[in-house]
Amino acid sequence: MKRLISGLIVLAVLALIGAALAWSLPRDDDPVEQDRGVPRQQDSASRISSSGVEQNISRRLTARSGREVDVVCPPKIDELVGTTFDCQAYFAGDKTMQTVAKVKITGGGGAFTWTSENAARSEPTP
Repeated sequence: MKRLISGLIVLAVLALIGAALAWSLPRDDDPVEQDRGVPRQQDSASRISSSGVEQNISRRLTARSGREVDVVCPPKIDELVGTTFDCQAYFAGDKTMQTVAKVKITGGGGAFTWTSENAARSEPTP
């Protein structure tokens, strides 16, 4: 009889532990998943500064042309792979646009390639 009571007590304790674990696990339909430390999928991409893109393109176009080139891109860009945007390139001191650089985000951390009307090849970031 003692064994039966001990066995029932052990089963009851195990059932309580199992119920507590099941209750604490997130469910697919749980609206407060994020509160339990499970990150939610974000609907929008991270926005990053375009200053590194501007510097890279400026440095390469300056080397090609032999004249200092200023590049202007949108101030904030989506970091999402596949994002495309245009940057305008000007010779320093001349406000006449010389070319448009077509930029595409190709990897995490803002890795990108670009082409311009005056450059036939894509320029990967170093």
